[in-house]
Amino acid sequence: MLNNKIFTLLATAFFTLVLCADAPKIHYDWNDVSVTVNPTGIWEKVSAPGVVNNASTPPGLLAYNLSENGVMFNWKPSADTSRISGQADIVGAVLSLDESLLIIAERVGGNDQPNSTRLVFINILNNKICGGMTLENRRIRQIFTVPGMNHKILAIQQGQSAFKSMNSLLLIDLKRKTVTRIGPGFDKEITSLCTDGSRVWLSFKDNSSFAEVNLDEPEKEPRYCDAKKPVLCLSYNPLTSNIIACGSGICEFFSISRDSLFLERSMTLPGEFSPEWQLSLPMIANGMLLQDRDGKGLVISSGGIVPLDFRVEPYGCILPDKSVLIGTGNRSRINNIVLPECSVKHFYTPSAMRPISRNKTLYIFPRTTKPVETILVDDRGNVFKLALQGRRGRKSIVLLTDKNGVR
Repeated sequence: MLNNKIFTLLATAFFTLVLCADAPKIHYDWNDVSVTVNPTGIWEKVSAPGVVNNASTPPGLLAYNLSENGVMFNWKPSADTSRISGQADIVGAVLSLDESLLIIAERVGGNDQPNSTRLVFINILNNKICGGMTLENRRIRQIFTVPGMNHKILAIQQGQSAFKSMNSLLLIDLKRKTVTRIGPGFDKEITSLCTDGSRVWLSFKDNSSFAEVNLDEPEKEPRYCDAKKPVLCLSYNPLTSNIIACGSGICEFFSISRDSLFLERSMTLPGEFSPEWQLSLPMIANGMLLQDRDGKGLVISSGGIVPLDFRVEPYGCILPDKSVLIGTGNRSRINNIVLPECSVKHFYTPSAMRPISRNKTLYIFPRTTKPVETILVDDRGNVFKLALQGRRGRKSIVLLTDKNGVR
């Protein structure tokens, strides 16, 4: 039986190499438990009878289901040891599909060290840390929500030689607090992904091939498609059912079928524009907002390319009215732009609002409230609500951290 398994693995590896010579190789994830991760930051759970962390939260919402009652949490984010200015080592954040739970991912262990990743759960309806989980010996680079899966998230894992682990795609069940699906391992780092809820498309560092994996068949060999240049970012557009693969100076539009991915058309980006961040625009045919290293921004769609006339910061979101909030380089100002003409409808400057905070915004998420409310996460782990009402908007505190933790 063992010999049969070894033969099967060798045969799979051989045919993958022959048929997909340019594609990242598939491996399996082996962990070495003899290596330990240096504990960084503070994560404390203290018994507190009578504390109800799902107070003011309707039953059935994710924040209600994941809240641990009878305890209080204290969290001081791990410091980003690659920087000297005190930023938290935050690698990702998402707002649950039902808009009740904020999930912040922080790296534990420090820079250039073996890492784990901590997920912190914040109940947005009552502004309390209500739970969390640690992904032991896993270095997560980004996290993503999954359409139709309110209690699960996708995560990009970076391989660690200390644990003999590979670059992988993870599907994390937040209710069970387990990694329920592990995709194949790859030699090259995963740089971006997009999903329609059942399939996931992955791009890789310095590689012009991107992969398609199926969440319902996680052990199935990925399907690969070749782009003309190394793929820097990917987006799935539900209006056209296209995968948009952007590289330096080019965007390519691939049509999806059950049996194949094929190039439908391509678009040249001006001046060898090389995107480093993107915001998918699913309400526009083949819509994406792109930002390059210099802060230049473009909005692409089936209708063409519109350059933005302000410096773009790599965070933004789509509001319920289908306009877009996008960070700018002007004193942390956030522009509200109307598509497709990309005109600035309004702007907000949270750093100038009380309570005053000069920290850099990393993430912004919309909520379908009246008035519309957004959630801001900054580079020190502080969380605010910004209600988009009136000329200036109104800011309030969800969570503040200092050297002792949450205050």
